[in-house]
Parts: sequence; structure tokens; C-alpha cells
Amino acid sequence: MTSAEGGRNAAGRPSLWFERVYARVGLPFWAGAILVGYVPFIAGLIVGYQVAGLWDEFLSQLLTVHIPVAIGVFTSQLGATYVCDRVERLREYARTMAEGDARIDVGPIYRLRWLLVVWLFLNVFGNGAYVISAGAKYTTSQLLLTQVSTWPIMILFLATFIWVFVGSMVAIYRMGQLPLRLRPFTEDRMLGLGPFARESLWLTAIYLVLVAEIAFPQILSGAFGLPVAVMFLAFFPLALAFFLLPLLPLRRKLREAKSEKLRWIGSEYSKVMRSVETINGGVDELTAGRLMAIDKIQRDIRQIRTWPFETGILARLAAIVVSVTAILLASIVRLAIGI
Repeated sequence: MTSAEGGRNAAGRPSLWFERVYARVGLPFWAGAILVGYVPFIAGLIVGYQVAGLWDEFLSQLLTVHIPVAIGVFTSQLGATYVCDRVERLREYARTMAEGDARIDVGPIYRLRWLLVVWLFLNVFGNGAYVISAGAKYTTSQLLLTQVSTWPIMILFLATFIWVFVGSMVAIYRMGQLPLRLRPFTEDRMLGLGPFARESLWLTAIYLVLVAEIAFPQILSGAFGLPVAVMFLAFFPLALAFFLLPLLPLRRKLREAKSEKLRWIGSEYSKVMRSVETINGGVDELTAGRLMAIDKIQRDIRQIRTWPFETGILARLAAIVVSVTAILLASIVRLAIGI
């Protein structure tokens, strides 16, 4: 049975794997997220560092690594459920615009198959970066106790969020590929496609907040050295791609609709001008009124957006990403040259 078929939560959507676990043991979400998701990771860290004889190291990294990461375990779950709820609402909106009996499938974000692939990837490369960073000062047994044995729990929840986030962006992309009944340009300069961009922006913002929450304290403090800092830095520029790529089919629809309307009004203008030419340039009141109306319609058509969002949104998002990347890159340079 896939996770999409494994039950529904209180909101009526399919449950994520950890929601099903919490429901099975009879815990509300917040209690399950703490007792099942949060406590085992913290307990594993405490026991691992204590047995490894690195308790002072644990305390020194408490504020910069362990507390932010432990909070990330909790917020990853909140973020994943929030993303699912927003995508489900967007799917309902897409259904109101879809022509015919279009199938809008978001089921893959609830399934375990690709989540486990993401989890394995992050364990190998993400946890690997931590092992490489700590390898110079820890013994093999200490690495096993403090890194290899404990972090996969946290990575499972982070992988869940990442898979849900990426799967949701793919779902938005596929919604944009559907044949949609666009709204008249007289009602909406984005032809009813604005909600898709708003959801893409919200999801990207959640992704940035979660990554920053975990990455910033570690990079700025230099707690785990260069490999971890470079790994986290790579996550931030991806935000722009995550925001824009799902909207490409919608951009194509807007451009095609705008071109079609401009061709139509252009043909109407040509008809009026041919009638003017037949009367040797004389323009009566009715013809003048038609020309004014055509000019107004043409100007309105040119106001149709070629992206389903205000351009200022992209500028602000780009400014945030560039600023964050620059700050973190400066910290990485300091780490690299040993300042």
C-alpha cells in the first residue's frame, strides 16, 4: 500500500508517513512530532556524544548545531504538512479551471519510494560532508557514535520535507501543462494564473526558511568546517530555480494568450483602416469611436503579464537569495583562508 493510500488526516488529504505513525500510536500531531520525531534524535545525540567521550564538544556545539538541527526536525514536519495542505488547495483551484475531466495527481508526494531515495542520497552526501569535516579530529568509533548513528533520524524528516517540496513543485508544473480555461484579460491581467505563482512563492519561502534555520548557525560559526558550509550554500541559489521552473507552462499560456489577443485586435484595426482608406481618409464619428475603442483594447491586452506574478516579487526574491548567498560565501571564504 502506498502512503497516498494509507489513510487521511484531519484535513481530509492523504497522510504523510509520520502522520500515519502518530495516528497509529494515538498521538496528536504536535505530541507525535515531539515524542517520536524530536526526542529520539536529541536522546541519540546525547547518548552518542556521552559514550564517545565528547560531552564538552556537544556542549560547545549546542547553540550552533544541535539546537538548530533539533528544531529543524520539528519544523521539517510542520513544513511538509503545510506544503501538502497548500498544494491540495491549489489542486482544487486548478480543477475549477481545467477543461474537461483533467486528472490532477499529487499522489507521488505521499509515497515512500522516492522519499527513501532522497533519504539515502542525503545520508551518503549530506552525512558524508559532516563525517569528512569531523574526520580530522574524531576517531572512527566517535564518528559512528556522533554522526553515523544519530543523524539519519534527522535526515529522514528533512528528506521528507525536501521530497514533499520538490514533488509539490513538480505537481504545480504539471497543473500548468493542463488545458486551462483562462479568465478574461478584462478581469485579471494574469488570466487567473496568479494563485499558481503565489503558491510557488510560498513554498519556496518555506524551503528557504527551513534551510536557513539549519544552515546559518553552522556556517556562520564554522562549527563543521568547509565541506558542510559548501554543501549548505548550494541549497540557496536553487530557490530561484524552484520558484520559476514550475511556472514555465503558465508563462507559455500567458504569452500565447497575449499573442492571440494582439493578433485579433490587430485584424480589427486593419479592417477599420481599410474602411478609412475607401473613403479617402475621411473619418466619421462612428469610425473614430471604433478606433478609440481598439486603441483602448490594445493597451489593455498589452497589460497581460508574461509571468503569472508581479515582477517586483522576483526582484525581491532574487535580492534575498543573492544577499544570503553573499553573506554565507563570505563566511566560507573566511573558513577557507583560516581567518
